[in-house]
Amino acid sequence: MDENISSPTPTEDSPDLLHYSLVNNRYSRNPAGLGYYSHETENLFSRGASHCQHTDWDLCEMVRLQELGEARQRAAQMEKTMRWWSECTASWRDKWNTVRMERNRAREDANMQRKLLKQAQEELSRLYSSKRYVNGESTKTSPFFQAPPPSTDSSHQTVEAPETTSSETQTDEIIKEGKSAERSKSPTNNSLSFSQLATEVEILTAKCEELEAAKDAAFDDVEQVKKYYKEKLGQTQHHLDATTFELERVQRENSEFQKTIEILQRQLRQNSLHNSIPNANDDDEVSETQSE
Repeated sequence: MDENISSPTPTEDSPDLLHYSLVNNRYSRNPAGLGYYSHETENLFSRGASHCQHTDWDLCEMVRLQELGEARQRAAQMEKTMRWWSECTASWRDKWNTVRMERNRAREDANMQRKLLKQAQEELSRLYSSKRYVNGESTKTSPFFQAPPPSTDSSHQTVEAPETTSSETQTDEIIKEGKSAERSKSPTNNSLSFSQLATEVEILTAKCEELEAAKDAAFDDVEQVKKYYKEKLGQTQHHLDATTFELERVQRENSEFQKTIEILQRQLRQNSLHNSIPNANDDDEVSETQSE
């Protein structure tokens, strides 16, 4: 009781007043509306600081304030981390959209290649049918290129009937000349048609080989595109899963830090309330002793 009476009040040059002013300035720098403290809490701390004069309360308050400051720093750091992870997630979402667009484009290209392949197969089947038709025509025209068998009827007739009239011999010669002329004309026409068919067969064979090569190249391109986008899709999915897991972990840590801050704030308010009531009683006792 005597110690409380004899203890001087803090002056302008005393370190206690300097410490209290620093504490009040620290709380007054926090902008209102950010969820830290209200005006009632600041007034309560200022009253407790002006009436509190013993060392234990100062030490306790400094420890609490230090813990609260560290918790705020951790919360700010976690907020920065959350913001960074949000930006990272947004960037990965953009990358995923880009990959999806590329995959859709590759699917469209694959469909176009399939259509071209189908058209090439139809063209190839048409050329094969033309080739079979040409081969059939060549087999039909091949007998015309064989040498005609020698005619023995005329020799027999000359041997058996040497005594024929001149008119009959002339008519026979005319008929033979007509037949020989027809035979001489038909092989030339057949040879021309056969050469044309042979050239057409060669052209169609070259086209078939070219279409086969184009078909194989199209199949290879489609397989390479599928393989590339499957690998890229797997890598993107792996990175996205890792980012989602890390974001969930950061959110859990942030919620834990928020709970810790709320607990420290409640403890600090309770301590300030408990210490403000005895200080008021001490001031009343001091005033009564001075009046006596």
